[in-house]
Amino acid sequence: MPQGAYDLDAFANRPKSNYSGIRVAQGGKPNRKRLERLRSLNTAIMAALLLGLACSLLQSYATLNELNMSVQYTQNELATAKSEYDYLSSVLSSKTNLKTVEEVAGTELGLMKRDESQVTYITMEKESVISSPETGTEKLVNYLHCLGSDILQALDP
Repeated sequence: MPQGAYDLDAFANRPKSNYSGIRVAQGGKPNRKRLERLRSLNTAIMAALLLGLACSLLQSYATLNELNMSVQYTQNELATAKSEYDYLSSVLSSKTNLKTVEEVAGTELGLMKRDESQVTYITMEKESVISSPETGTEKLVNYLHCLGSDILQALDP
């Protein structure tokens, strides 16, 4: 099948139009009053922005100053607490010193160190015996006996 080609000669005898796509609008020069209003509006907006930035800068300086004072106050409290901790630690170590404890025990309480003559040794039986039930039935009976005695003790006023 033959393929059709474009025939460009069909468009050759067409009349050319003068339409260029440009449209002319009324009032070609900008209005001077309108430009002045836009400039004053622009100036007012810029002044408002600068004022807002200045206010936020002052607010941030005030907040920073307040936080610095709070940190300084907390650091002073910490230093006071550390000095009190050091004092109490030294008092505690002096009171728990072994020589101080022995001195207080001897002078105020009248206690003495033990002698070897005061030690008595007691001989116990050779081996310790723990008896436990071997069967499941004996374990169950012992459990029920303990349970019953616990219930009776709880009910006894």
